[in-house]
Amino acid sequence: MKLTFALLVAVCLASPSLAAEPTPPQTQLCQPTKLISHEQFDQASAFAGKGPGVNGWRAGIGEWTIVDGAAVEKSERPSEKRPNGHEAVCEHVTDLGDLVLSAEFRLGTSPQVGFVCRDTNQPNHHLGRVVITPTAIWIQKMSGIAKETRREELIRIAAKVDPEAWHTVTVEVCGDRWNAQIDDVTIEAEHERFADRKGRVGFVARGDGAQFRNVKLYEARPIPNPSAAGQGKLLRGALDVDLAGVSQQTWTDVSGKQYHGKLLAVTNSMIMIEQKKTPQNQSGKLLLQIVNLSDDDKQAVQEIVAAAKTKE
Repeated sequence: MKLTFALLVAVCLASPSLAAEPTPPQTQLCQPTKLISHEQFDQASAFAGKGPGVNGWRAGIGEWTIVDGAAVEKSERPSEKRPNGHEAVCEHVTDLGDLVLSAEFRLGTSPQVGFVCRDTNQPNHHLGRVVITPTAIWIQKMSGIAKETRREELIRIAAKVDPEAWHTVTVEVCGDRWNAQIDDVTIEAEHERFADRKGRVGFVARGDGAQFRNVKLYEARPIPNPSAAGQGKLLRGALDVDLAGVSQQTWTDVSGKQYHGKLLAVTNSMIMIEQKKTPQNQSGKLLLQIVNLSDDDKQAVQEIVAAAKTKE
């Protein structure tokens, strides 16, 4: 069985190095238009008890301190109110549609960190997050609050994230798409929930010891023409997908150029493959973004997903 559909191919790029002045991160979906907050987390004024600090960031849950130029967390311990305790939460109260959030983080002794959004309901319900552990990264859609919180994992990829090293992350929430770049790894998912307005944006951590610094939050708008925005190598065309041998696939565009690689992840909106590393693409990973799908094509993509899972 073969399927022909339109794809956008983008080489994953590493985040740019930091500059002395706030510089928007390199993005794939959203163009930052207005800086909402830039917090280095290198001064005690970054926090003000449970209220917002000088740049609007609030230590919502858990214990947050500034140590060696970074925000360091301790999760909330079990109590009568929360018998299981609660992950540490630091957030910025806002009202945004499309957004870009960038930061540096280090896991340390924390088993996982997340970069999160909540909606504008009162109280604000969970909306979505990207979760990062030493061995995996995933995106989940969320809803509800407190005991009514519900989460649905949309995509997960294996990844090695050194707990003792500093890493860069850029999160883009653009319409119903959520894109996260962690160093040279990119992961993306799609859900209508992501298009809701965001009332709280921030980061969370389980356990103790995660660190965060150089956090930037931007209002953003969709990139109208990604190929003109410095997003690396782009290709739009009809590609054939042969379900036979889906785990190690050759993708051929209309000009005859082939992309051969191991299938890493498949969703209704994205195929990720891994090729040999090149000077232009040090990660070796390529995102194949599915666009303009008909109903029949969507069904065929579901079959690709099922075939990929069967071969895992």
